[in-house]
Amino acid sequence: MPTFDTPSPISATIDLIGGSIRILAGDRADTVVEVRPRDASAELDVSTAEQTRVEYSNGKLLVKSPKPLKVFFGPWSAAVDVTVSLPAGSHVHGTTGHGDIYGDGVLGDCRLRTFDGDIGLHETGALKATTMSGQITVDKVTGDAHVTGSGDVDLTEVTGTANVKNLNGPSWIGQAGGTVHVNSAHGDISIDRAGPEVVARTAYGSVQLTEVAQGTVNLQTASGDIEVGIRRGTAAWLDVRSMSGGVRNHLDAGAAPGDSEDSVRIRARTLDGDILVRRAA
Repeated sequence: MPTFDTPSPISATIDLIGGSIRILAGDRADTVVEVRPRDASAELDVSTAEQTRVEYSNGKLLVKSPKPLKVFFGPWSAAVDVTVSLPAGSHVHGTTGHGDIYGDGVLGDCRLRTFDGDIGLHETGALKATTMSGQITVDKVTGDAHVTGSGDVDLTEVTGTANVKNLNGPSWIGQAGGTVHVNSAHGDISIDRAGPEVVARTAYGSVQLTEVAQGTVNLQTASGDIEVGIRRGTAAWLDVRSMSGGVRNHLDAGAAPGDSEDSVRIRARTLDGDILVRRAA
């Protein structure tokens, strides 16, 4: 396996026609690359693994599989599985035509893309992740997150802004320090704790914001329920409407908030569903 001396974090680019990418980040002073054929009995996989380039120079790693004359995805397309063990904090740019991308440990900024596969990460810096068919799961993003998927999207914590586009599947954000924008064609949207601005829209599905303390909130669904939790001690301005459903406001009416009080403006719309506004637990 190719091994390189890397006493500090590096920048890794991994470009595969097909196959999985696994990044293992840890407290280490070297980088080790393993390239294996997906199927050791398949001649195409074996030859692709043998022809995959592995190069390192001046803090930059390149792992690149050869491109066939005709690109197609299916049971007869080439696939190699790549594992890269590198120093924590390294930046990663990874693409694969079909296959999963996984990262373990603390990574730097990441740009990841797979046409057909899941993306799963422990902790990253700023993140841009895209899959056309698969799940995206990230424990922590230190920075901004831009995620595009078609399946389950789970972001436990984002310290910066969170921008999610999900074609088909539920989207969940545990905590975001900055602005949150979520757009879904078909799927529920759930946000536990949000930053100063939330925009969440889905054509078909429910929208739930468990706790908000300040800023502006805009929630919209064509078919589904909406639920918003307002932190205790926060004043709320409400503009909520359901064309075919009930609206329940469990907040006590009061005077306009003073200059020192936290306040939030809530706008919620559903064509077919109920709306609930309550105090956060």
